[in-house]
Amino acid sequence: MVKNYLLSIILFFIFSNSHAQVEHVAVRKNLSIFPKLADKQYGNITYYEICDSLGLVTLDSLQITSFKLQYISEKGETLTMVLGNNIPDSICVTLGMFGINTPIFITDILAESSTGDTYLLPSLNFYIAEDDE
Repeated sequence: MVKNYLLSIILFFIFSNSHAQVEHVAVRKNLSIFPKLADKQYGNITYYEICDSLGLVTLDSLQITSFKLQYISEKGETLTMVLGNNIPDSICVTLGMFGINTPIFITDILAESSTGDTYLLPSLNFYIAEDDE
């Protein structure tokens, strides 16, 4: 009986250590990949903020490479694939024509890191608001 008890203790230590945790794991802290447009992530945004020359940016060292922009145009609901991080001037003009409370959805935002890794970033949702001026 003592042999079985010792054997079970030895087997317990052998098998429990086979799945032991690794002591040192590299974890990247504070990865802030949330995109912003004119320092906003959602809610009301003015026409001038939509057409901000900085375009979509992230707080980390990620470069936004493309995104989809859904908005209302003279053709109705429009979905456009945009390369780069800026909303094109032609779309800015269209957005300006449709006035306040027009919804804008920015989805499928792709960004690339300096190491070449690609990230799919969270979507942004806005409504065009009146200028604060």
